[in-house]
Amino acid sequence: MSVVIEFVKCPLGNFNEDDDKIWKSFLYIRNQTNEPYLQGIISLRGCNARKYFAFEMKVLLENFDARMKRTLCPNFIVLPYKESSLNMMYTKPTTITFGTTSITFQQKTTSESDRKGSCLIEDVADYSDIFKTIKEITKDNKSTEQKLVCHFIDFSRTGIEISREDLNKICIGYDEEKLINLTDKINRICFKIFFKEIPQWFLPEHENYNQPLAVAHARSMILIKLGVLRMKDVFAPNSKYGIFTGENLWRNWNKKSKSLIKYNKDKESKSCLVMAKMKKINKKYIKRVLNGKKDDKQQQIQDMEKVFGE
Repeated sequence: MSVVIEFVKCPLGNFNEDDDKIWKSFLYIRNQTNEPYLQGIISLRGCNARKYFAFEMKVLLENFDARMKRTLCPNFIVLPYKESSLNMMYTKPTTITFGTTSITFQQKTTSESDRKGSCLIEDVADYSDIFKTIKEITKDNKSTEQKLVCHFIDFSRTGIEISREDLNKICIGYDEEKLINLTDKINRICFKIFFKEIPQWFLPEHENYNQPLAVAHARSMILIKLGVLRMKDVFAPNSKYGIFTGENLWRNWNKKSKSLIKYNKDKESKSCLVMAKMKKINKKYIKRVLNGKKDDKQQQIQDMEKVFGE
């Protein structure tokens, strides 16, 4: 069993009464094709990323049969919503809240996962937009980046959104309206990069599924927190250590891409796509954090717990 699937299955078997209420709301929205989506808003405050992964896997297990697992894309939501102008299939809009932050998203249900369309989150575009917002907050200051990633991790681990007061401590020189807008935007970004990116790769019928993406993603956050990596290394488009920042991940899983040279000056970066990125992150993590000690499944689960929650 994949270490990531093992990590996610733990909360699946330990749903409490509150979790069950959230799950029923979660499933209700996914199955109401004719109801206005605003009638079904789910509050997920206090639901960490790990438990959210479990909700998504539960949707998968209860809604996909074996044939669909083999033929559908690596997404969990099964109800199609057609975006005619793009000629793509999307789920109906789903709205969730974390405290005062409201997040509306749609999931792409075509046969391949493309980073610009796999999950459409209102007010969050591609990684160019995400990185631009991060730079607006941190101003490329290393210490500020470390503080911001700590807030990222806290949101992911606890399900408690980043507050305006949190952001105000590290984001100097903005008026109240700008700060409110930045807080909402950064919470939506956190939802995408911590809650939504990982579950797209859970289906088990292809070799690309069940790869330890969550392990590498968690470790890249820890490396930023420790000052070993910078935000640009992980969140800039096609970044060297950014697992999800490339385009057409499904088609380019093991392919080389010369375009990465645009963002990384070293020649080694030309071959740095998904599998290569995971190896690079783990290699750096073992060297700088584990001090060369042997990596194992227990260590990987501990690292995911540090970022996605227990």
